Amino acid sequence: MLSKANTEISTYAVLFGICLSIGGASTLAPAADLLKIVGQQEIWSGVYEGELDWFHVPRLLKQTDHVPGRLGISFGTYFTLQTEPANAGGIVRLSYKTIFPAPGMRDPRTGETTREIEGVTECILGKACLAGYTFDTPNEILPGEWRLVVSFRNEELLSKSFTVESVP
Repeated sequence: MLSKANTEISTYAVLFGICLSIGGASTLAPAADLLKIVGQQEIWSGVYEGELDWFHVPRLLKQTDHVPGRLGISFGTYFTLQTEPANAGGIVRLSYKTIFPAPGMRDPRTGETTREIEGVTECILGKACLAGYTFDTPNEILPGEWRLVVSFRNEELLSKSFTVESVP
């Protein structure tokens, strides 16, 4: 369960799982109860730039799992979902989790520390999705292993680790 402070961190700090597409579907996937996500296909993972919304595609700057710990750096993985039925359309709700290295991320306003944040996002089936994070404040830059996890109906679809490195 997330505390209020953790929810606030996820609201302004995490840019996770935003699905990107030109155009847009406005309904959940038809027969959502029958939909199965059978896998995902990574397009790229690394450091990227660009706006994160349904009308822009992020631009990969460097394919890597080593991330420089600097303000403004965005990192993540860009992927598509494989479904049954294969040509399913619409929007699907996915759960996400960002797991921080020990001892965790400290909220400077409350003093609370958390090891992970969770949330829900929507992705357009047939379009690429992004699971990512951007360092917006100094307290977010935690050297060590970060893990981004995407799930559907409590089943893990994607887990990607990145090593955040201290920079002078």
